[in-house]
Order: sequence, then structure tokens, then C-alpha cells
Amino acid sequence: MQDEKTYTVRVTVYHQFTVEANSPEEAREEAGEVIWDDYIKDCIIDIEDID
Repeated sequence: MQDEKTYTVRVTVYHQFTVEANSPEEAREEAGEVIWDDYIKDCIIDIEDID
């Protein structure tokens, strides 16, 4: 049996959805109110050996 190693795992999740707003600032505020998990479009998992 091999000894287990320690890894750093980074997960990058991309979401995409639309909001209606009068300005980019208002759109940012509206985006904060959206449940993002309903709009996952892609996910990247990076693994780094830290031993």
C-alpha cells in the first residue's frame, strides 16, 4: 500500500446568466441576488502535488 500524498485542489466554476439593469453597477447588484448554482456552465479542476 502506498503512502497517501497531500494535494491542493482548485475548482474554478463558470456561471452564465442574464440580468436586466440600467447600468453595469446595477447589473452587478442584480447578479448578487441570483442563485448561481442554477447556471453552472463549466467547471475546471486543477490538482497540484504539494508533497
